[in-house]
Amino acid sequence: MLTVEQIRQLEEKVRKMVEFIGKLKSENASLKERLSNSIERIENLEELLKKYKESQQEIEEGILSTLDHLNQIEDEIISSKEDSSGSAPLHDASGESTIEAVSNFAEEKEQHTDTPKGEDTAKEPDNNDLFVDENNSESEEKNGDIPAPPPSSQLDIF
Repeated sequence: MLTVEQIRQLEEKVRKMVEFIGKLKSENASLKERLSNSIERIENLEELLKKYKESQQEIEEGILSTLDHLNQIEDEIISSKEDSSGSAPLHDASGESTIEAVSNFAEEKEQHTDTPKGEDTAKEPDNNDLFVDENNSESEEKNGDIPAPPPSSQLDIF
């Protein structure tokens, strides 16, 4: 026969099981929501990835098309230079191509304009040149002097 104590123990176990099942249902609902959000995010990221790949493909095709067009122009220029006898040669007397000659000239020009180390010929702009010194302008007004305008190589933005 069942005693009152046994029934109370059974009742306590049933109550604990009901609480546990409630917690499990709550956790299950939370996990389902997280799963749904994760699936939605994955779908959005996949769509973004697809658009990115498409745009990269378009960029690549555009670059290849432009390069092809430039090659065609270069071929036309070369063929027109070869056909035309009165035009400038593609190679100079040393056998160097015109493009190479221009590049070498630019490099030589750049080397000649470089300043030696330790010598800085460019003057850094002084912040005082850009702003009016209120104390200095008062003394200049007393002396009757007008402040000089900034040098023409600097922009007066105020």
